[in-house]
Amino acid sequence: MPQKKRSHIVLWRRLVQVSAILLLAGIPVMNLIGIHAIMGNFSSMRIMGFSITMPLEALEVIAASSTFDFPLFFSTLIPIILTILLGAVFCSWICPQNTVSELGDIVHCKLYKKKAPDPTKRVFFIIPFFLIFLVLIVDTIFQMTIFTLLHPAAIVARTCVSFVFLGIISLQLFFIVIILCVEILGIRRVWCRYVCPLGALLSLLGLKRILKIKFNQTLCNHCLSCLSTCPFGNDPRKEPLRCRNCGICISTCNKGALYYR
Repeated sequence: MPQKKRSHIVLWRRLVQVSAILLLAGIPVMNLIGIHAIMGNFSSMRIMGFSITMPLEALEVIAASSTFDFPLFFSTLIPIILTILLGAVFCSWICPQNTVSELGDIVHCKLYKKKAPDPTKRVFFIIPFFLIFLVLIVDTIFQMTIFTLLHPAAIVARTCVSFVFLGIISLQLFFIVIILCVEILGIRRVWCRYVCPLGALLSLLGLKRILKIKFNQTLCNHCLSCLSTCPFGNDPRKEPLRCRNCGICISTCNKGALYYR
């Protein structure tokens, strides 16, 4: 892929990330002035009367209520279909926590030398997949949607609502500050790599995604820049399960050995 096209990936992703944050902040403002065409947040949203729910949040409601709700199930179809087609792009292109973590990662890499994850630590990448089941078990026992309370994207949304309607900033925002401090000063991208069960579930749904990052071995000069720049700690050359199709490795590879297909 030509360098110009690779740089377009970065530009388009930044535009989507900024737009997502502006949308999240703008929804309560629109609701305040009487515009209710869009309501909710990225966990559960209603657009022109049509409901859209993220798969894990829907599973949480089902687990907490111990009932299967068909309308709730149908509201997950758009995210599921998009993930099957494009992969877990919600994580890398839309999720505000990923955007915040990327900014924190810039600071982290200024403080510490950027390098690929230690192969011995890759075993911890499996933790979020176990957390999917743990979250649903906790939901069932306590009859509450625990991850929805702790999901940074939902916290940002609730903070926007409380600020717009009540003029206060939710203390829940400190949870995101804690995550950011840990990622800057300690474990790089700890939330996305080692914690987030939603990202893990979307990775499973996008396992057979249509759009994938491909690797042309003949063009590779083995600089390994793709390993050190992947925000999710993957080896992009191997079509990893945890790939979020962010395209950072594509824009980083000067030889064009990585590309979308």
